[in-house]
Order: sequence, then C-alpha cells, then structure tokens
Amino acid sequence: EADKDAMELLSVLKMEKVNKPTIFIGMGSCGIIAGADKTKEAVEQYFAARNIDAEIIATGCLGICSLEPLMDIQLPGKNRVCFQRVTFNKVNPILDSIFNSILIEEDVLAQYRNQFSEPYEQVSYLDELPFFKHQHKNITAQCGIINPISIEQYIAYNGYKAFVKSITGKSPQEVIEIIDKSELRGRGGGGFSTGKKWKIASNAQSRKKYLICNADESDPGAFMDRALIESDPHRLVEGITIACYAIGASEAYVYIRNDYKIAIQRLQQAINDAKNYGLLGENILDTGINIEISLIKGAGAF
Repeated sequence: EADKDAMELLSVLKMEKVNKPTIFIGMGSCGIIAGADKTKEAVEQYFAARNIDAEIIATGCLGICSLEPLMDIQLPGKNRVCFQRVTFNKVNPILDSIFNSILIEEDVLAQYRNQFSEPYEQVSYLDELPFFKHQHKNITAQCGIINPISIEQYIAYNGYKAFVKSITGKSPQEVIEIIDKSELRGRGGGGFSTGKKWKIASNAQSRKKYLICNADESDPGAFMDRALIESDPHRLVEGITIACYAIGASEAYVYIRNDYKIAIQRLQQAINDAKNYGLLGENILDTGINIEISLIKGAGAF
C-alpha cells in the first residue's frame, strides 16, 4: 500500500496524472520570439472568463523551434497532447474543441506516451515523428516537458540522485573512473576526454580549487547552453555539483552572457532552490562537503 501511494505521488509530480486541465506552454526564448507570451496571456484569459480551474505551466524548448509556439494540453484521464504554431488567435478554438473531445487535426503535433491515461485515437506519438524518431535524448530528455523552475518535478525524474549517490557512496576517484569509462567527451569541437580532464584537475595540488562552467557560447548562432539552461537548469546544477565533488572544488562559477535573461533567472532560482533543499552550501546532507555556485555575467562578445 505504501509503494502504491509512493507511485501515485511520483506520477502526480511527473504530471503523468492531473486532476484538472493543465496547459504547458513553451516559454523558452524561441517560443517567446514566436509569440508564446501572447499565447499564455490568451490561455489565462480563456480560463478566467469561464471561471475554470486550470493549471498553466511555462516550460522550456522541446527542440523543434520551427513549430513554436508549442502548447500542450492534458485533461484528467487523457494523454498530454502537443499543439503546434499556437498563436494567440488559435487558443480559444483549440481549447473549445478539446473540451468537446474534438482535436483540430491541422493544429495537432503529437501526443505523449503515458501508462496512466487514455490515448487519443489516430494521433501520432511524439517519438514517432520523423523529426524525433531517430533521436536519442540524454541531456535534453526533459527539455520542454518538465517545469524548469520546479525542483520537486526535477527530483521526481530522478534528479540529484546521481549527485547524492556520488557523495554518499562513492569516492571522488571512483566518480572520475565512472566518467572516464563512460568515454564522455567535450562537445566544443575538440572532443577532449572528460574523465582525463577531471583527473588532471583532481591531481592538481592546491589549497583551494574552483570549477568554471562556460555557458557564454560566443560562437555566432550557437544557443545549446541557453536552451538547456532555460529548459532544465537543475540538470546543469547537478552536473556542476558532481564535477566539484570529483575534482575537490568547493566553489563553482557559471560564466553566462548577460543577454540570456530567461536562462539567468531560471538558473539562479535553481541554485537557490537546491540550496534550500540542502543540496548546495555547507555540509551538504551531513557529508562535510561544501559547494557554492555563483553566476558571472559576460558582455556577449565573440
């Protein structure tokens, strides 16, 4: 019975189960540029005018920016379904239709798989779309799906589990060996071994060590860092904490361009929430480990 209750809570935290209409709107930079802020305003007005109790959640980027603004709708007992190019003038017709069990075919992108709810007939699943079916998402697996400013939801998706497992059950050297054996490499072009980099930093003799995370991505047209931080900032925080533990650093700095207003706001909230949960700061989880993360804003020059 306890396991059943735990699974129920987990499914609620993951938004697999909802008890009222829940609307997810892609509010990363790409979505906002396409008009997602006006879409969100139209959704809020729709429910306010009809006195309907609904939850509206801003998410990050799903990864298919050309179809923004993206809006997902999940009704109690039904699968979450994603609608494409939902400009503000399309909000009322889409909501009116789905509340009457009708889907406007031209507006539907796909539905999400969910073992706890009823699927829509003749609607493709997201992982079946040509754009997504050959992708295997790792770091970006939850981007555009979870609420980026909810640490509870991140934890529900096994967030911070790897960090806690590392600091309570692995030595720094064991963590480095795991990373080394994984053959994880840098994605900046050089493909340098992450495990080797961590070994060098770990072996360096110093009274105090610092970790620097470069999120400035000054290459023209690049926005991988921005999209990840806007969509799943706790992922970056957890990666930094694991790296700090492995190399023996007690302070970390994220260098991020000042233009990334949304990313900065969400990352700072993630840092604050992690600290409030005892996952950052002094004597983390009574392990004697201290880790602080600070943001440094850059001018954005190449």
